[in-house]
Amino acid sequence: MPLLELVSVSSGYGKVGILEDINLHEEEGEIVAILGPNGSGKTTLLNTIFGLASLFKGEIRFREKPIGKTAPNKVASIGIGYAPQQQNVFPNFTVEENCMLGAFLRRDDEVRKDVEDIFALFPEIERRRHNLAKTLSGGERQMLAVARALMLRPKLIMLDEPTAGLSPKAANTLAEKIKEIRSRGTTIMLVEQNARIALGISDRAYIIVGGKVVAHDSSSNLLARKDLEQIYFK
Repeated sequence: MPLLELVSVSSGYGKVGILEDINLHEEEGEIVAILGPNGSGKTTLLNTIFGLASLFKGEIRFREKPIGKTAPNKVASIGIGYAPQQQNVFPNFTVEENCMLGAFLRRDDEVRKDVEDIFALFPEIERRRHNLAKTLSGGERQMLAVARALMLRPKLIMLDEPTAGLSPKAANTLAEKIKEIRSRGTTIMLVEQNARIALGISDRAYIIVGGKVVAHDSSSNLLARKDLEQIYFK
């Protein structure tokens, strides 16, 4: 069975529908990219899975168990991490404190060890560990957001536009970090505006337009499609 599965999901905010009849799955160990134009519902998809948007119909299953309409803290506790695009760090706390706060649901004695492991993965922010998060560069802040989400040891981590606003060099560095996170055993769902980066590191991808899935294939096949290149992959 897939690690995560959405079956005929429609969702939105309040009474406003955004997503319609979404069918999607992700196998353990995959990187799955979610692509599409601005306003297509990509972030709403992540919010629906994480319990931040209203599920109107359909079913969401994680490790074969239904999690639709589950509160975000419960979703986090069962193994799903989320690094949103906006407001993804605590600006007035230090880098190290942000990492520690990422483990707020844990009750084990290995949190400190995991902080050091995270810093080994992200040496770019390790040297800023005692600095306030608001002093970080854009790339460093995005790394910290991912690092904080990893502190719960999620089975699946959802990343929303992690390279948005970054320089090409910083974006490529973060893309390599995402590949390394997968190599450490974490499954990744990646919403990304840079389609070429996303398709270059993912196994499969879904394209969402107007709240509906309009294409789904291996990332290599989607990248080779000339009709999509002119629309999404410029």
